[in-house]
Amino acid sequence: MKKKPFFPKAITQLSAWAHNYKTKIVIYASALEISDEELATEIAICDKIIDSINDVIGLKAGFKSGVNNRNDIINVDGTNLRLDIKRHKSAAGYTDAIGLALGIIGTDTEFDPNTYKPVITVEPFGNLVNIRFTKNGVNGINIYTRKKGDTNFKLLSRATKSPFKYQPAIDDSGKPIQWEFIAFGVIRDEEIGLPSDSVTFVFSQQTEA
Repeated sequence: MKKKPFFPKAITQLSAWAHNYKTKIVIYASALEISDEELATEIAICDKIIDSINDVIGLKAGFKSGVNNRNDIINVDGTNLRLDIKRHKSAAGYTDAIGLALGIIGTDTEFDPNTYKPVITVEPFGNLVNIRFTKNGVNGINIYTRKKGDTNFKLLSRATKSPFKYQPAIDDSGKPIQWEFIAFGVIRDEEIGLPSDSVTFVFSQQTEA
């Protein structure tokens, strides 16, 4: 019977394994005829593994905090700025020329279901993929995906809230896989308009949390 490798592939399990190994190897160093220099080297390797894992955890936490801070600024301060701009537009000296120069004149757009084209972006999120989109007049989007080398797209899911979280399949060999995504707008359970531009994402188990 083939044995499962003792060296964990899952990052969270590897951290616990390394901590256990560096603690227990000290106890059994004499029985295993391990020199002090060899012992110090192995413990240092375990520490490097643990520190590298913790560094990534810290970066992810910092990234999430940064994203939340950005969104808060856009939502709160952006709202205040729009209110200020509204007040500026009521000033006696305001003209359309000033509005155009400042980029504060909106454009009138009429929703056309025949030409609607969603915009999607893809980004890593731990061991998942975040697919972000804006509805812009539709009830949701249908997301399609295909693996590099495949001919046809397959319906992945209906998404009504952004971001849509998805965990792509991982190749048995552990090699990264390139996935391609497109989306269609949906109104009352019917697809409308044009497909989004395709976006690609190379997914690897190395993105695992």
